[in-house]
This record gives sequence, C-alpha cells and structure tokens, in this order.
Amino acid sequence: MQIVPFTGNREFIVEHLSRAKRFHCPCTAVFEFDVTEPLLSGSLREVGLSALVEIVGFEYMLSRVLSRIARFLQGYRGIEEADLIWFTHHSEVDIIHAEEGLDTIENYVSYYGFDEDEARDIIDAALRENVFIKRYFGVEAAAKSRSMV
Repeated sequence: MQIVPFTGNREFIVEHLSRAKRFHCPCTAVFEFDVTEPLLSGSLREVGLSALVEIVGFEYMLSRVLSRIARFLQGYRGIEEADLIWFTHHSEVDIIHAEEGLDTIENYVSYYGFDEDEARDIIDAALRENVFIKRYFGVEAAAKSRSMV
C-alpha cells in the first residue's frame, strides 16, 4: 500500500454523497477542521498519526454499534428496516474499514520511520481519553465520564 497525503478527492466525495442519496440518507459533507486546542505533537508527522488513530478508532466503534442502533430504532421507534439501510450498510462496511485501518496505521508508522516506542506513545496519547465523548458531546461530558467533574 502506498501512503498518499489526503487531498480533497472530488470523485470519492461525489460517489459517497451519491451512495448516501441512493440509500435515502441525509448527508452533509464537511472536509475541513479548525484546530481549537493546543497541539501536543512536535511535528505534522505526529499529528497525522494521532488523527489517523482517532479516525480508525471511530471506524472500529461504528462497526460495533451501528447494527445495535438500527435494532433499537426499529424496535423502539418503529422505523422500517428499509429506512435504516445506512446503519446496516455502514455496520458491515466499517468492519472492513476498521481492519484496513490497522494496516494503514502500520504502513504510516513504517513509512514515516517511527520507532515502536514513539508510535506507541503517540497512539496512547491520542486514545488516553474517550475521544468519541469529547468530540461529539464536549470536554465537560468527557470529564464527567472519567468522574473528573
């Protein structure tokens, strides 16, 4: 596998949005971010590994919860199975993404010449708190989840 820096791949974005529309899924795409916290990394190489680990972690989490969310929505909210295709489709696809992601992390580490301890320290720092709670529910919710507030 060749590591290629991400550039806004228009064809990928159009295909992804078309697939979402085909499955009747509302979809919004935002391919930018603002850095709102101090970076704990000394280089973009480290920031890249940290971001990659968080993304792969998110794919892993999705692969394990989306089918349960779909069953909940069907059972408790009465949503038809056909209307839950996004959840069931992504629960299957994200298993593959998560597995590929582990290979991608290994390739990134190798390509950029991280030694094992350095890579482990960056990965541990990226995952030391529940990034899902922090990103989607805020810093205060993350602190509450660790009994810090």
